[in-house]
Amino acid sequence: MEWRGRWVAEGRERLPGEEAYRAEYLLAAKRLAAAGFVHYEVSNFARPGFESRHNAVYWSGAPYLGLGPGAHSYVPPRRRWNVRDWSAYAASLRRGELPVDGEEEVAGEAARLERMWLALRTAEGLPLDEMSPRQRRLAAGWAERGWAELAADALRLTPDGWLLLDHLAVELDAAA
Repeated sequence: MEWRGRWVAEGRERLPGEEAYRAEYLLAAKRLAAAGFVHYEVSNFARPGFESRHNAVYWSGAPYLGLGPGAHSYVPPRRRWNVRDWSAYAASLRRGELPVDGEEEVAGEAARLERMWLALRTAEGLPLDEMSPRQRRLAAGWAERGWAELAADALRLTPDGWLLLDHLAVELDAAA
């Protein structure tokens, strides 16, 4: 698929517009659900019992170790990533150095926003007990628009809501 990105950059191929993307995403969600697939994360579907356990670690905020060029690791509150270039990665290891390209601290408001965003991107959703009354009122409005479902235990975005995920997460965080 790398060639497609290059073709778009060169002007040889155009990306679909937002409405076409929305229609295709919602059609895929509908057809896959009808075929027995679970839409368990904003960009993932699986047969029941075959959901990715690997990716679930990222969405839960649990620590993880990434090995290899470009790999990311997270031990709260620090996230770091390795150099992407294989030659530079291998050269760092030969010198006995960690091939770290950068790192950041995920704490405070950034950690709160990330936690909300990661929870909202999954079918498990954001636990209601982590939400303020103001956030719950906001979520009720989303439910009226068809962007979310409020269950007894959690706020879960619908496929329509997942199309607005970034905006909704920021809005919910602002209401904290």
